[in-house]
Amino acid sequence: MDLKLSLVIIGAVFIVVIAAGLLAQYLKRKGVDVDAALEKMKKTLDNVSGICETLLPFLTDSQGEAAVEKLLDLACVAVANAEQLYHVGSLKPDERKDAARTYVKEALELVGIKVTPQIERLIDGAIEAEVLELGHKAVKKVSATQKG
Repeated sequence: MDLKLSLVIIGAVFIVVIAAGLLAQYLKRKGVDVDAALEKMKKTLDNVSGICETLLPFLTDSQGEAAVEKLLDLACVAVANAEQLYHVGSLKPDERKDAARTYVKEALELVGIKVTPQIERLIDGAIEAEVLELGHKAVKKVSATQKG
């Protein structure tokens, strides 16, 4: 959550608390049983708080989305890297996937993302999808006579 939004929320809460205090004083002077109303309000707020706690992980998971985007980008680079190493003879064909997996894992750990079994499954899926995509990309082959 950014700073501006946090300040707006804090300001709104502050205004509501002040308004509620002034309203409670006014209603007491008018003979309204404010304590009973406040008790009902407390129960309602407790219920709302429980709902917010349940929804909060779903509303603030932009970090998770960013991590998945980062993983997909890394898989693209990792597959291209492994393919390049294969073409120059540094990797055998069956070593490419492991090299790509290692690249993605090390990069995620470098930025502070712990590689869990779920993330490993995402890595494998992203690499396989990128390999499939690589097979559909037009590859321009340069012959020895064209290099010169």
